[in-house]
Amino acid sequence: RFGFSYADGAQPFNGKGSLSFCTEFAPRTCCLPEHADVIKKSYISIKAKGENLSTQCLQKTYSAWCSDCDAAIATGHWNGICDNFCQQWYLACYTDLFSYDAKTPNALAFCQSDSLVCSPLHEIAEDAKDFCALMGYKTQGDMFCFDGKSSASKFGPLPKEKKKSKNEPTWAIWLKWIVQNMSYIGFGLMVASLFICFYVTLFTGITGLGKPASTKKVGGKKAEDQEDVRYMRRRALEAKKRK
Repeated sequence: RFGFSYADGAQPFNGKGSLSFCTEFAPRTCCLPEHADVIKKSYISIKAKGENLSTQCLQKTYSAWCSDCDAAIATGHWNGICDNFCQQWYLACYTDLFSYDAKTPNALAFCQSDSLVCSPLHEIAEDAKDFCALMGYKTQGDMFCFDGKSSASKFGPLPKEKKKSKNEPTWAIWLKWIVQNMSYIGFGLMVASLFICFYVTLFTGITGLGKPASTKKVGGKKAEDQEDVRYMRRRALEAKKRK
């Protein structure tokens, strides 16, 4: 209905404490304070200027309007409001007075003191689906839709964290992450260095074992032994000749 747009896309976050209206939707929302203030202003207006609006109609209208601030609606995980909730809203406002103007985006409006013509809801909207459409809401079966309860009440709050600044560049976000996690990064690099050193040492030792022994010294020793044998043979022959 309110057609909120988000400069950096619909990014769910925990806005508890930041919204002045629709506060039960804040733990899982995409709305900034200014979005909630738009809904608040509209709600206060119909409550103050509305012609004999019933309590039950106001309560269902509050839930329906605040669903615009539900993260599940903003991100498209819930595709509109459930048929069951639409029916409840319609019946709650069944006898309340409304004004109709086909030229406006949301053709159906609550009757106020300055409205030209007002009629009971059941005389304007044929059924619940027609009513919700005229109020600017799409209906979507009874699954993956808003049934009157916020996604925060069903799935719990999102982690409390700051939203990313619109103008903060990607490199600044990465730098901030590195600074915040420096101790873990340092420990990881130390473990990696030790592993590399261990691997290199182990690999060097294995390759060293596989190399054939040097033959230079062995070859030299063998030659020396052969020379000694020849020398002993010559001595033996000379001794025989003397005899």
